[in-house]
Amino acid sequence: LAHIIARQRPSEEEAAFPFEQDFVSDIEGSLEEMLGKINPSFVKMWRGAKLALKSSNPDRFRHVTVSLRELITHVLHGIAPDQAVSGWTSDPDYFHNGRPTRAARILFACRDINNGPFVSFVKSDVKAHLSFIDVFQEGTHKPDSSFTEEQMEVLIVRTEALLRFLLALSTKM
Repeated sequence: LAHIIARQRPSEEEAAFPFEQDFVSDIEGSLEEMLGKINPSFVKMWRGAKLALKSSNPDRFRHVTVSLRELITHVLHGIAPDQAVSGWTSDPDYFHNGRPTRAARILFACRDINNGPFVSFVKSDVKAHLSFIDVFQEGTHKPDSSFTEEQMEVLIVRTEALLRFLLALSTKM
């Protein structure tokens, strides 16, 4: 999936699958629709990150990571605003300088599924999401990224999965 979404054009062999472009378009369109419902500017951020990866800009990897990190941050704040998270929990472990942490925001988004057999999954998934978000620090705060092209493609695909998960949870509540 990462290869399909990230590549620029299909090879002759891959062109034998005429429905592939429809499949990719449907995937892209639904995420953009979900993002646009929260804030139309989020669609621009998403598209900008993907276009930056395909550009010849020598600083493109940093541009991609900055855009994706900011998009995740804005989506988290949109679906789990400070006041809502503060009303949901007062656990001091979920606040830093009086504001909810990323973990608190993700757990808030998962609050309706975080029970029964999902407790262990949500705990592990939140930990994985936070670890993934930490990867963005590498691409954002260092002047020269050590990411490979393949890692950048996976970064976009994994960001899409995270955004879909969070947005799907937020529309159910």
